[in-house]
Amino acid sequence: MHAFHSLRPLAVLLGLTLSLVSTSGSASTYDALLGTFGLIEQGRMIEVLRIERHGHDLLLYQKHAGRWLAPVVVQPVRKARLETLIKQPIDVPFEGLGDDRLAVLRVPKGWRFGSFECDTGYWLATSLGPAELHKL
Repeated sequence: MHAFHSLRPLAVLLGLTLSLVSTSGSASTYDALLGTFGLIEQGRMIEVLRIERHGHDLLLYQKHAGRWLAPVVVQPVRKARLETLIKQPIDVPFEGLGDDRLAVLRVPKGWRFGSFECDTGYWLATSLGPAELHKL
């Protein structure tokens, strides 16, 4: 019985460690979407948005008229939501963060749907349609 009690703290520590590893692993899946993104407009690269992690929240900042607007909290984009946005099934791996107005997505480079082709692997989905993003 004494041996069981001495193993109990070790088991608890091991469980906590595995829990932290699995949590950090799932949180890090969006690391590729952290950073600043731009669009090419009239041959120039224009910064348009930035995604940052603050604690447990992922925040999206939009740039308008040269200023960063107040951030909004974004959530993971699920497969059903993306298929609704693009109006077709998606059969490639992807990562996405968004809110009810827009989504920033990462797909394999060269992925296409309809006439839109994503050479960089990053794109912005809005009600106005897709736009290719460039990670800066």
